[in-house]
Amino acid sequence: MNEVTSPEIQLNTTEEARAKIAELLAEKELVDAAVRVEILDPLGSRYTLRFVSLQDEAEGNVVVHSGPIAFVLPPESAKRADGATLAFVDDLNGSGFRLDIPESNFADVDPLLRKLQTLIDDEVAPGLAQHGGHVTLVNVEAGRAFLKFGGGCQGCGSADMTMKQGIEALIKREIPEILEVVDTTDHAAGSNPYYSAEG
Repeated sequence: MNEVTSPEIQLNTTEEARAKIAELLAEKELVDAAVRVEILDPLGSRYTLRFVSLQDEAEGNVVVHSGPIAFVLPPESAKRADGATLAFVDDLNGSGFRLDIPESNFADVDPLLRKLQTLIDDEVAPGLAQHGGHVTLVNVEAGRAFLKFGGGCQGCGSADMTMKQGIEALIKREIPEILEVVDTTDHAAGSNPYYSAEG
């Protein structure tokens, strides 16, 4: 394991992860490339890893180097990822990168938000994943839960029904403190948008 340290965060990478990143960089013949790591939800259940231009992404973000590999993280993601380990796994479930984040990094998360995120991870996410979609918990404020669809759910004609009759009903039943669920998705930007920008 290679420990990477910057004034802002500490990030660890396994030997397998470093080798796979180097392999992908070579295949794509990318120059000045970095791996952008962004944590998408309040408990680190969802995150993205993608190649970006280090020159374009460095300003305003945290940059961590691991030998020839640079990682770029938005400030909030850097705070949450401190002490995390990026691994590359190849097993019966398939292969891919996995970011293991210490649970202590989320000790300050509001209990209601934590409860809602757990419900989404356990009850909502598996069903959406079967159709190539996912939903991200953006925030909880004044009894309102703000969610954002992605993947196959963004622009899907059934998204509103899925939200109102499925997800919102489940959340209100299991967590009565949530009075309203708000869909913040830009459905018109989906790959097959049902919602038009004008409508």
